[in-house]
Amino acid sequence: MANIAAQRIKREFKEVIKSEEIAKCAIKIELVNDSLTELKGEIAGPPDTPYEGAEPDDPQDAVVAKQYKEHPEIFRQTATYWTFVYAGGPAKMPDLEDKIRRLTDMGITEHHARVALSTYNWDLERATEHCLFMTISDKKNVIKKAIQYPPIVIYLIYNIDMRNN
Repeated sequence: MANIAAQRIKREFKEVIKSEEIAKCAIKIELVNDSLTELKGEIAGPPDTPYEGAEPDDPQDAVVAKQYKEHPEIFRQTATYWTFVYAGGPAKMPDLEDKIRRLTDMGITEHHARVALSTYNWDLERATEHCLFMTISDKKNVIKKAIQYPPIVIYLIYNIDMRNN
């Protein structure tokens, strides 16, 4: 039974990769190591758009595009890690998790630590500076806003903000 299913999947895969629709959309799909459980694909951007030819020159996420172009190995590492964290991917990455733990030990939320580290190419020192500067800057903004309120409101706003960080 499994053999029949595998043959059907291979036949349908061949039909898909040879279809006009796939060719027209500039989509490439291939098996990795002839395995039906692992695919590699590429989707070219549509013509007459900033994404034509799949160049990330005008991307939705400039940080990711810059990392993709300037540090492809870090880009792959980051993509693998985010896939593990948010989509249940198979690859644990202890060195990256250690950097996140070091920031969370300083009181940074796990999400903010992850974002800062991936933004700064997993450079712990730069991510730490970013997180600490943002934390100080955010608290100053809370205090500036609170000046217009009576003292009890200032106390409440400051304490609520402290619990959320």
